[in-house]
Amino acid sequence: MAGPAKLPGIQRALYRGKEGCMKRNKMPFISVGAFLLLCVFATHAEAQSFILSKVADLNTPIPSGSGNFDCFYNPVISGSNIAFEGYGLSNQEGIYLFDGFALTKVADRNTPIPGGIGNFTNVFYPVISGSNVAFWAQGGGIYLFKNNTLIKLADPTLWIDKRKAILI
Repeated sequence: MAGPAKLPGIQRALYRGKEGCMKRNKMPFISVGAFLLLCVFATHAEAQSFILSKVADLNTPIPSGSGNFDCFYNPVISGSNIAFEGYGLSNQEGIYLFDGFALTKVADRNTPIPGGIGNFTNVFYPVISGSNVAFWAQGGGIYLFKNNTLIKLADPTLWIDKRKAILI
């Protein structure tokens, strides 16, 4: 029986990506990192041919940023849509969405806080349903990216049943 396929170009990119992640005290997702590099689409659950498409790699320019990605973290998938945390040099950090055709910025440190003051300082933990992406922003709350618009879902001033909600 043959062993796993050797993909030296991907392995080199993942190793370089690991260095970028380690600078940010993030443990890279090596096995999932390959998923970010190659997205597999199949039409049936049985054995099929696959179409592999690159979502992003270390040579991909950061949308609405400068330079290329140097780390990927927390990838999530819904159908042909993929969201992930992406990082680059000069303290760049953001949530990005690949919709099956294009890679776009959901939010980063230069994004104004909807209904708030200033820009997001950190954005984390994307979740996805279809092309809708929700995420947590440090000090700002929980936000939804829907139809290319950011909507505040909850923030530290939220009250539920006459009790202040605590968002950590």
